Amino acid sequence: MKILIVDDDRFVIAALKKKIEWEKYGFSEVLTAHSMSEAQTVITSDHPDILISDINMPRGSGLDLLSWIKEHQKKIITILLTSYTDFEYAKRAVELGAFKYVLKPIDKEELTATICDAAAELKKQNSDIEEKYHVFWRKLLLRESPVGELDSMYPAEAVFTPLLFTFDHYYLDSENRLLSRIRSVNNGEMTRIFKSSYSDILKKGDTFIPIHEGSHISYAAVLQGEPDHDLLDKCCRSFIDSLKSLYNCPSNVYAGSYASINDIREQFNHLEDYMKNDLTSVQQTVFAPQKNAHDTAVGDPQIPASHIDYMIRCMSDGDYDSLAEYVHQYLEEIASLKHGSATAISNFQIDFVQALYSTLREKGISANHLYRDETYHTLSSEAVLSIYNMELYLQYMLNGAERFINASNGNKSVGKIIKDYVDKHYMEDINRQSLSQILYLDPDYASKLFKNEIGISFTNYVIEKRIEIAKDLLRTTLLPISTIASEVGYDNYSYFTRIFKKQTGSTPVEFRMQVKNN
Repeated sequence: MKILIVDDDRFVIAALKKKIEWEKYGFSEVLTAHSMSEAQTVITSDHPDILISDINMPRGSGLDLLSWIKEHQKKIITILLTSYTDFEYAKRAVELGAFKYVLKPIDKEELTATICDAAAELKKQNSDIEEKYHVFWRKLLLRESPVGELDSMYPAEAVFTPLLFTFDHYYLDSENRLLSRIRSVNNGEMTRIFKSSYSDILKKGDTFIPIHEGSHISYAAVLQGEPDHDLLDKCCRSFIDSLKSLYNCPSNVYAGSYASINDIREQFNHLEDYMKNDLTSVQQTVFAPQKNAHDTAVGDPQIPASHIDYMIRCMSDGDYDSLAEYVHQYLEEIASLKHGSATAISNFQIDFVQALYSTLREKGISANHLYRDETYHTLSSEAVLSIYNMELYLQYMLNGAERFINASNGNKSVGKIIKDYVDKHYMEDINRQSLSQILYLDPDYASKLFKNEIGISFTNYVIEKRIEIAKDLLRTTLLPISTIASEVGYDNYSYFTRIFKKQTGSTPVEFRMQVKNN
């Protein structure tokens, strides 16, 4: 913040500059003027945020200065210093928009408190103004309102440069779980990084807003004018380096060509389209070329007709190294294009999934059950956004398939795997459909294998396990029967009692009494 002190008494100015800890209260610069004309010059050139002015000055009073500020629509919070207690002065000051006035002789504590109040008011005003800009650009860029229906907050001749920020923030841990490097970073922190990185070129009215949240995180910025190319690149690099340093998160910044308020939406759409087809950039500032009606699409790399058969053969043989090498080579072929093709990578994703599902189907594994969690849906939708995302998606798919196939080829039988799972999770909500989550096999097929091996249906085994644990708790504890019911997976007390009696011939209460009597 900048503050301007105006007083014809130089000793007053010197005392105020010395006695108040301006930096402590957030002021980066203390400007001074000794007359109304000097103050007008400083206001025009340096744009202070807060003004402290004496009322009684020769060649223009503080009230005259305040009137000039109002006439020229300058946004300055004004504190007036006065020796007058006359109500008419106070009334006139309020009419002209003064924030507060302080009586001379100046009390340091009172003035300090007033300055703090003014700083808080400035922060609130700036926040309100910033939110108005955010709402304006969200409606404009996200197509929520036609351009003609929006009241422009900028001069008619203004031009704007759009920026688009994308992040490769996902990664897989050793358990094949999907984690995000910046999921916990809120919009406020991201805005702080943006403002710090672009401080050399930011102007009032420049905006930084989230345009995609949830799984796909991206931001947009709109800068007024056409920033110097090298300076803009320096600011973008600062943002990219900050994200990498703070969160180890690779990011890209896409810069579009400047456009008028009427054309900025089209320019931003072009920037988004360019980003979607730029699959290879990592940790870069990407200056998108001007949209050209005569541009021709870059051809996709040729996909071998037999590549699905080859991937199926690798998967069936368990040769994941050869498969990974093949996939990497193909993605490198896409990356070798000057501008990668979203269509090519999307087609490859379809072919890969067909090969994997075909392999799993031959092994009796239901891929629809194996890949049904939130991680799959997130990575599947994000895969086409970059080579990095596609490789992450393929890694997740292969890791899941390889782990399950290896487990199913191990020493444990299907029946033993299911039995061990029930023994550990009997208190949870498990049923026949749970078999698809335990083994990723079709529930009917898995249930049949279980009964053939164990000699009892899956449903009956779950019931017997729960009643066995319930009987033990009734014998060895004084827990209420409703609590025991909940402990073994039955939230409904009446249903638990019926099941218990059907299995043992007595109710839980009768069973506990029998144990006590014996």
